[in-house]
Amino acid sequence: QDLSLTMFGQVRDSIWGCRTCYELFLNKSLLDDHRNEEHNGRLYHGDCYDEESGLYTCKFCKVSNKFTHVVYFIHHLKQCLIDPVHGLNNDLEEEEEER
Repeated sequence: QDLSLTMFGQVRDSIWGCRTCYELFLNKSLLDDHRNEEHNGRLYHGDCYDEESGLYTCKFCKVSNKFTHVVYFIHHLKQCLIDPVHGLNNDLEEEEEER
């Protein structure tokens, strides 16, 4: 319920996440509509998911050790995009790799 309040500004017993493009929805019906319109009705994982480990890895901060559930991963991803500290850390890592 805390997560739905944070992400949507309202308390819900559950929220749903698209495992392909990492968007959140207030109910399964909205997710199904999205999947049909945006992903041709196909159910598949996006590029942040590793089939072998069953983990989602953030492409911005590379955190992966705790995200096995798509909704929690999406929450992290949205926060990582907003929080400049995560972005700064990623930029610094890239600069170090280039040297």
